[in-house]
Amino acid sequence: MKPRPLIASAFIFLFALGSLPLPVGISAAFAGSGPAQYLKKPDSWFASDEARRVAANTLSFQSDLGGWPKNMDTAAGPFSGDRAKELKATFDNGATTDELRFLARFFNATKDDRCRRAMDNPRIIGLKDSSGNMIYFHRVVGLLKHRPDWTLLIGPEEMLADAVFAGGHGGVNGGANFHPRLYVELFRAAQAGDNARVRELHAQVMRISDNLYRIGRHPSAIIKGIKCALALLGVCDDFMAEPFHRFREPERGRVRQILNELKLPLKTT
Repeated sequence: MKPRPLIASAFIFLFALGSLPLPVGISAAFAGSGPAQYLKKPDSWFASDEARRVAANTLSFQSDLGGWPKNMDTAAGPFSGDRAKELKATFDNGATTDELRFLARFFNATKDDRCRRAMDNPRIIGLKDSSGNMIYFHRVVGLLKHRPDWTLLIGPEEMLADAVFAGGHGGVNGGANFHPRLYVELFRAAQAGDNARVRELHAQVMRISDNLYRIGRHPSAIIKGIKCALALLGVCDDFMAEPFHRFREPERGRVRQILNELKLPLKTT
């Protein structure tokens, strides 16, 4: 079997529109509307009449290119507009990702052929799962037999080794922006089944998660920590778009200490 390319970057390309792929970054669920509101339902619910109605509505919004539009509730009712003008497909936090997750669970429960056809669209070439739910990830692995050409990636880096052991193909891990070697080596160790090396490297990943990503009081701490680390390493500036702000000097000092402990070369002034 031809080996898949290693993906350790925080940005990947999963969905091709024509010949132009769209980037997918660190993602979170577009909660509160569309199929996202049903993703916490039990598996038994996906065989219900309500789930069939939601699936039919969702499938009606799928564009001819294979994806779904952003910022539209694709589950509340069937699409009734101009498909050519209104269904502008993209692959982003609020578009296509939740539709695919919903349809995958619906297909598992019903084996509905319409859902299978959506999954078979050649323009959809992979899936990145940021749910943090390994039970769900194992279920998605089970779908790979229907699409052996798909690439399946995990979002949370704390679960990278588990994902590879389960049959995934790698990760879209934020820490790989500033410490790519760590995540590449962890991927390779898991792929090779070197459990001792996996434990050693996974412990380093967890130290980053437990320390660098928890500086500050806000959910933006992860992004601020990564940006600050990149700035201290001389990769880029740590400017944050509004309404966020870069770390102040006390927080920068903590990031600097963590980078020193990781033996990463800091930028000299």
